[in-house]
Amino acid sequence: MFSRPHTSPRPSHPPLLPAPQTLQHTRCSNVFGIGDCANVPTSKTAAAAAAQFLVVRDNLDALMAGGRPDEARYDGYTSCPLITKKDACMMMEVCGTGCQAAAEGG
Repeated sequence: MFSRPHTSPRPSHPPLLPAPQTLQHTRCSNVFGIGDCANVPTSKTAAAAAAQFLVVRDNLDALMAGGRPDEARYDGYTSCPLITKKDACMMMEVCGTGCQAAAEGG
C-alpha cells in the first residue's frame, strides 16, 4: 500500500525531507512537513495529511515551549475509499502496525 518516495518534477526543487515519525526536517529544526510535500513512505491522501497535522501541531507546540519536539509520532496512518459496488464502498485504513477495513456505505 505504500507509495514510492515522491520525486520532484523539477530536480532543482527536491521534496522536504522530514524524519518519518516526527515530521521535523532533518537539518532545519524549525521546519516541519505534512502531506504531499513531505517525503514520507505513505500514500498521499487527505487522511494521511490530517494524521500528520496532529503530530506536527503537538511537536510544534513542544518546540515553541522550549521542549523537544519528539513526543508525538506519525505511525504511517492513511485511509482511502475502495468502491465495492454502486452506492457502496469500503474504507481502507492502513497504518505502520497493520491494516484494518471498516465497511461504509449501503
